[in-house]
Amino acid sequence: MICAPHVFLAAEDAGAETTKARTDIAEAVSTLLTRARDAGAARSELDGRDVLKPLCGLRHAIAAAGDDQTAAAERFLAVILPGLGLPTGQDATTAPPLPQR
Repeated sequence: MICAPHVFLAAEDAGAETTKARTDIAEAVSTLLTRARDAGAARSELDGRDVLKPLCGLRHAIAAAGDDQTAAAERFLAVILPGLGLPTGQDATTAPPLPQR
């Protein structure tokens, strides 16, 4: 998936293409997150808002890493991905809850 930060960070859609891009990406993330939750691979309380903007931030952070983007991506993902799933050795009933919005 190509992340288009301007699509998700804009207060309003710029036009029909932006609206469609936002909808398409949000639907894809929602589908993937539902599948991951159903498989027990993602926290049950996550929703698309918990995933989309951090992914756009991740894209920016990797781009800012300069020549070492592959290593940066691996490091950043090692930090972020465990937050999407259940902590090691815990199930959905023992995982600490996410802070409220």
